[in-house]
Amino acid sequence: MPAQLASAPHVMFHQRSLRDCPLRGTRCTRPSHRGFRPRTPRLLRRLLHLSGVCGIGLLMFGCGGAGSDPSASSGGSAGDVGAAGNGGGTPVAEKDYVASYVAALCGNLSGCCARFGYPYDGSACTSAATSDASALIGNLDQTTQAYDPNAAGDCLAGLSALLKRCQLEGFGNPFPMSCKQIVVGKVGLGGSCKSDGECAPTASSDVHCQADSSVAGSAGKCTGVPLTPPGTSGSPCSLTCTEGVSSNCSGAGLTDTEMGSCFTNDGLYCTPANTCGSLPALGEACTGFCAAGNYCNASSCVSQQSTGPCSSDDACTDTAYCDVASKRCSPRLADGTSCALPKSRQCLSGACNGGVCGVRTLASTRACSEGQLD
Repeated sequence: MPAQLASAPHVMFHQRSLRDCPLRGTRCTRPSHRGFRPRTPRLLRRLLHLSGVCGIGLLMFGCGGAGSDPSASSGGSAGDVGAAGNGGGTPVAEKDYVASYVAALCGNLSGCCARFGYPYDGSACTSAATSDASALIGNLDQTTQAYDPNAAGDCLAGLSALLKRCQLEGFGNPFPMSCKQIVVGKVGLGGSCKSDGECAPTASSDVHCQADSSVAGSAGKCTGVPLTPPGTSGSPCSLTCTEGVSSNCSGAGLTDTEMGSCFTNDGLYCTPANTCGSLPALGEACTGFCAAGNYCNASSCVSQQSTGPCSSDDACTDTAYCDVASKRCSPRLADGTSCALPKSRQCLSGACNGGVCGVRTLASTRACSEGQLD
C-alpha cells in the first residue's frame, strides 16, 4: 500500500492557533541546522501571511473556536474571514451542512480507498462524519459566532476535489483554507469573550481572546496583535522562518509588541541581537542556521555531504539521508524500496508506509475504516 499523509488531521479536528508563529500558516518547531534555499516569492509569503492558513490540523474551526482557553493567548488571524471563494462551491445553508459534509467526505473517500487498496467502511464513515459535522453546528454560539454558507460551500467543493485526486503533492496543509472559515467570531476588538473563536477577525491584526492569566476563570477580551511584514536586513526580529513546501519557525515566542521575523528564503535569519542578518556562510560561526548547502556543526557552518559521515540528516544534502546503521549519508530511496519508519526522509517521496517508500495519499487504514483523515 502507498504511504499515507503522516500528519494530516481528521477534517473536523480543532486546535488552538500558534501565536508563537509570526506568519499565519507556519508551524513552530525547534531550529533546523540545515542550510536553506529560497523557494517562495515574498509576495506569496505576504499573501499567506494575510490568508490565515494556520497549517495542518486547523480546518473546520480555524485558529480559534468554542472551547479555546482565552488565557492561552491564541486566536484567529486577520485572514480567517474575508475572501472565502477559493473552492468554487455552491453556498451550503446551515441546515444542510451535515448532510453535505457527509456526502463530500464519504461520497469521495470510497474511491480514494479503492484506488490504493484499502477496505472501505461506508457505514463507519457516515457515522463519524455525521457526528463531527453535527458537533460543529451544535457548538456554534449564535450570539458570538456566525456560520458562513459561502465558506462552507467552498470548503466542501475543495474537499471533494482533494479526495477525488487522493494523491498528495508537497508537504503543506492540503485542505481548503475556506474549511476554517465556516464559523467565525462576531465580537469586536475590546469586547468580552470566552474563547478565541468568538473574536471577529480583522485585516490588520492577529485577534485572540486575552484573559488575565493571574486571575483564574477571568473573562477575556478580544485583543489584536498587529501583523508585521517579513523582516529585512537590520530590522528587529524575534523569529527565523522558512516558507516553502512546508513552513518552519524557531525562536522566542511573540508578545503584544511583536518584533517580526526573518526569512531564510531571503538569505536572512534572526541573529542573537534580535535583528535580521545574513545567513552564515561556509566556515562562519553559527547558532543553528547556515546558508544553502551548509549546516551548523559545533557552532560552525560546514558543507552538507551526499556520501560522507553523518550524525543526523542535517549533515546530508537534499538528495541523501543519514543512514543510522552506517552513520553515513546515503542516496534517498525510490518508491517501492524498503524503508524503516519513522525515517520518512529515507524516501524521495518523503513517505514510508508499511516499510515501503511510496506516494503520499489521503487513504489510510483509519480513514477508510473509520472515516477519519489522519
